[in-house]
Amino acid sequence: KCYGSSFKVDTNKKHDGYKCRYCFAVGKDNKNKTIKCPICNLHKFGALKACEKGSEYEFAHLVCAKWTPFICIGSEYNQAPIKGIDKCDEFKSALDKLFCDICKQ
Repeated sequence: KCYGSSFKVDTNKKHDGYKCRYCFAVGKDNKNKTIKCPICNLHKFGALKACEKGSEYEFAHLVCAKWTPFICIGSEYNQAPIKGIDKCDEFKSALDKLFCDICKQ
């Protein structure tokens, strides 16, 4: 299951037609393209969800969205869209001072 997708996969069959929204946006022609999370400002891969009112290439880490007070998630079932991304610029100085206690990033 792809981070909130309701698409069901039959594990007995080969499926190569389904892609999550992130992989669809990056596409096979752009396999080296990376998308920077607007919350943590990292290009690190992880559970990325589409942002509300963003470009087709605006995605944020799901864990960043869940732990950032001014960010919310539109649907807990689908875990998307991530709302409040427009406030990241306003709180950039505060976000730049936050680091994960585990990975130190």
